Amino acid sequence: MKTLHTVVFALLILPAAHPARAQDALDQLDMDAHQALDQNNAAEAEKDWRELLRIDPKNATAWYNLASTLYDEDGDREKALAAVAQAIRYAPQDPDAYDLRAELYYARVRDPDLPANTINDAILHHEWFDKAVADSAQAIRLRLKGEEHPVEWLKQKAGLARSGCPYEAIACWNAFIALRPGDIAGYLARAEARKETGDITGALADYAAAIRIDPKSGDAHLNRAYLYLDDFKNGRALDLAKGAADLDMVVRLGVPDKGIYLYRGETYEKMGRNREALADFTEAIRLGLERNGREDRALLYGKLNQWDNADAEYTRLIDIAGTSWYYFQRGRARCHLGNWDGAIPDLDTAISTDNGANRVYSAVFMRGCAYYYKGQWDKALAEFNTIVSPADWRGRRAAAWIYATCPDAKYRDAEKALDLSLQYCAVSQWNNARGIDIAAAAYAESGKWAAAVNFEKMALKLAAKKSDGSAAAMQSHLALYEQKKPMREENGPQIRFDIE
Repeated sequence: MKTLHTVVFALLILPAAHPARAQDALDQLDMDAHQALDQNNAAEAEKDWRELLRIDPKNATAWYNLASTLYDEDGDREKALAAVAQAIRYAPQDPDAYDLRAELYYARVRDPDLPANTINDAILHHEWFDKAVADSAQAIRLRLKGEEHPVEWLKQKAGLARSGCPYEAIACWNAFIALRPGDIAGYLARAEARKETGDITGALADYAAAIRIDPKSGDAHLNRAYLYLDDFKNGRALDLAKGAADLDMVVRLGVPDKGIYLYRGETYEKMGRNREALADFTEAIRLGLERNGREDRALLYGKLNQWDNADAEYTRLIDIAGTSWYYFQRGRARCHLGNWDGAIPDLDTAISTDNGANRVYSAVFMRGCAYYYKGQWDKALAEFNTIVSPADWRGRRAAAWIYATCPDAKYRDAEKALDLSLQYCAVSQWNNARGIDIAAAAYAESGKWAAAVNFEKMALKLAAKKSDGSAAAMQSHLALYEQKKPMREENGPQIRFDIE
């Protein structure tokens, strides 16, 4: 957003060769230009400034006023840059002119025509950003000459500049560091300004400088850890090990921040250091961050297939705040434990209170699985056929299996089984062993034994590449089809659906 610059009201200095009448004319043009601006008539103001400069081409104040008018009123950055360059030429000690040109350079970098995802790259690499910093630095140097308390002045100016003007903040902190090279505050603040521009390397260098000055700076270690662990450009951590090391130091230094244990625990979890992650989540709970700590601990228990522990955590979380997400997660844990009677009420609650379509589809699928494992085929089919998301074929794949293998003949439908299973095979690009296994069962239900045998062999070839135990079940299916016998769920469910 452009900043409205105050047009300078100053006595125009006339060359000695100008007669009095010329001076009166220049004064009148100056007055007319300001009146035109007061009336929002930028075109007339520009016309007056240009006429004034035709008469007195070395008038720096007029060049500055013209540049301000061109930028603030017309948005013409290029003409404004040319005008302010003339102002600097004729008044090289005027800090306002350098500030204006810095803003114009930065406006070029922040061109709204740039795609949003390239803005940080443009700021970091564009020559105009460097020019903006250099001009802002020159303005600061000129102003510091008259300051009795330059350090405090720089702090104040940098604080005002931080929002939306990182080039000015960087220039301020450059000057601050030059005056106080042993003060880590300058490095910490400049690192934040550099992060705003996407200059991750520069920010890391500033944090390293701060730590060299004060190895026990909790702020430096913590902020560097955040940077190592959260690369906002790439959506992944820059360096988990270095981030964890900084967080270890923060904990050793006794920084009073309970959330550090959650953050370090999540970092340990990403590194596969699960025992240490659980210990940190437990410490966060002890320190009073019970809800966040239990959420993190419950999710990790799930990843470790410790579903009984996950069930206990979600039970406690439901006591704290009975959200649909907690019911969904406890229902999921109970499905993994085979506690179908416990899972179904939780999934009922999650489905009835959750507006998130994807999670509802997952809950419906899991509830269908619970009915399937309980042998309640009608309810299972009703659930599986409810999931119609084009991105989620789990329900239709499960329905195809029931249509092909259900022990109750009234639920078998070879045509539906074949249609759904072949659609799924196509969607999964014929690369899913379970889907091809279901298609084989559908062909068997249709009495097409050769196709059933061929498809089961295809499924076995894919399943052999995995270690999930599915190959053994498929081998038994193949033996049936070679004997021209269909697959039946006579002795309970013969296939395990993928519960998330």
